[in-house]
Amino acid sequence: MRFWKQLFGKRRRPLRAQIRLPVRVDTEVENGRVFWTEDLSVGGLRMDISEVSALGDLTRGLREVGLSIELDPGQPPVETVAEPVWTTRAEGERLSCGWMFCRYQGNARERLTAFIEMQRKAGHAV
Repeated sequence: MRFWKQLFGKRRRPLRAQIRLPVRVDTEVENGRVFWTEDLSVGGLRMDISEVSALGDLTRGLREVGLSIELDPGQPPVETVAEPVWTTRAEGERLSCGWMFCRYQGNARERLTAFIEMQRKAGHAV
């Protein structure tokens, strides 16, 4: 039930940082290929996937995909398992995709929370 409430519930949208960070997509085919965030929150992210022609080419039909987000150079990436929940074509045929985090590895949730709060204090989160 939490999944549906998170996806369709009338809850307040979490604080999001409009930021460009490298994200590695961990599938057998992509094997760590780098994409870039467009925004980031504790619950998910939006990223530009224009380098692939369709979402299925990226996920290979997997419902949940491992994502590694590099918040700080020199620090280990934040590891999550995420599910794509929407895609859209933006200006100039750019493909954008929204991902909802399903699971967090280790202290990923705490690191994301601290990072978003730091972005809010700097005036970069809405």
